[in-house]
Amino acid sequence: MLSRVVAAALVVLLAAAPSRAAITLDVTLIPAVKADGVDTVVRVRNRGGDAANDVIPRVRFEGAVRNGLPEKLLPGKSHDWTVELPRPPRDGRYPLLVTVSYNDGGYRGYSAVSAALVDVGQAPPVGIRGSVAPLALDVEGKLAVTVQNDDPAPRRLTAGVLLPEELGGWQEAGRVDAVPGKPATLSIPVQVHGALAGSSYGVQVVVRAASADSETATLLPGTIRVVAAAPVDWKERLRQLAVAMGVLFVVVEVVLAARRWWRRTQA
Repeated sequence: MLSRVVAAALVVLLAAAPSRAAITLDVTLIPAVKADGVDTVVRVRNRGGDAANDVIPRVRFEGAVRNGLPEKLLPGKSHDWTVELPRPPRDGRYPLLVTVSYNDGGYRGYSAVSAALVDVGQAPPVGIRGSVAPLALDVEGKLAVTVQNDDPAPRRLTAGVLLPEELGGWQEAGRVDAVPGKPATLSIPVQVHGALAGSSYGVQVVVRAASADSETATLLPGTIRVVAAAPVDWKERLRQLAVAMGVLFVVVEVVLAARRWWRRTQA
């Protein structure tokens, strides 16, 4: 009996081992500003060759976070989630940020990110531009961002970066003082959190500026290619194996006890 429990636990552990899934998700955001809110359609299409399990969008907008219900997307299929969000109290241009998580056939988790800008009321000119240098990530690295302030006055800008969950998820990146005509730079630390070596990810850097009566923002897209992932933590794997063995042992004992009870009641 114990050998069967161990074998089953090994199957559970190996099923969680890294694997490359032929899944590619296209994410489209369709926001609609209304008098009392911002209704957003999150459309996700699987253009890969494998099914995506437990597809869940997480939408962030001005402090509000909404999660969609999980769906399974077969190859070539799409699904729409409609998310109701609060309308910001001030006019401006605001970032709408979405992370779509999903599992492959072996139930290994992945994610994809998407972002859009939403104009509420009379949005002022952005006056912010910049670029994100491509990053070849060797377990740890820094994303190099250049920002240019086109406004005639100096501004203090705030920045954040929307990363896939495998690279750490949403992160606040701090503030930068931007003087007209002089590029400012940001260096954002990034770490591998389960990403596979050889994978490439799209990311979005969000740069924002505020005035006395409005907000504005811009999106700077970037790319991170993972050249080396963190080594396997065998101590953690053994701990997972021990936990799986314990759970399976309890389940087996419960099933056997139920079977004995059933036989006694039928005697």
